[in-house]
Amino acid sequence: MRKPTLHSLVAIITILALYCIYAQPSYHGDMNHMRDYHPYHRSWNGRHHYDVSIPKVLPTPKSKMWIKNLREVLSLEKLSKLQYQADSDKFRIRMPYRMVILQENNHIDWITRLLKAYKISTRVSIPKIKSSKTITQAYRYAMELESNLIPKYELLMKNAEDNTAIRVLDIILNQTKMHYDMFRHALSINRMH
Repeated sequence: MRKPTLHSLVAIITILALYCIYAQPSYHGDMNHMRDYHPYHRSWNGRHHYDVSIPKVLPTPKSKMWIKNLREVLSLEKLSKLQYQADSDKFRIRMPYRMVILQENNHIDWITRLLKAYKISTRVSIPKIKSSKTITQAYRYAMELESNLIPKYELLMKNAEDNTAIRVLDIILNQTKMHYDMFRHALSINRMH
């Protein structure tokens, strides 16, 4: 068994610190609404480490473009999950892939539940994954996938018509930023070896 190196320990501590910072939902405006708002349950239900409260029915958004963009991020989240699973298996690397894949599962589930609450189809086409030749290439592509999602989530949040969507997308956005940082850090550690 390999002994942990200083670089490995620093990487793990950094990943955990980033997780603690970015995984928490942020709230905009008056904090008094926090007493009645508990969307981010820390429970284990067999699939999700974290779960958000999404009603079964929500008013369908009026903006067709917003709906199209929400369905697009669902497609990209599914692509990310498949890409990360393939790269993790190919290069036999667990972190940061393991934590990111768990959260990608949540993102897919939450967006799917939002679409169902809006009575909108959840069927989306998924682009093909890329075959990464090196772990460096895999990390760079992961950073690209995550950085492409960030402005999409920001736009969705800005134009959302209901508070549930804003809260769910805010959590996903924060985790997406964390994923980008985790892959960037993994890339920098990889360059040292």
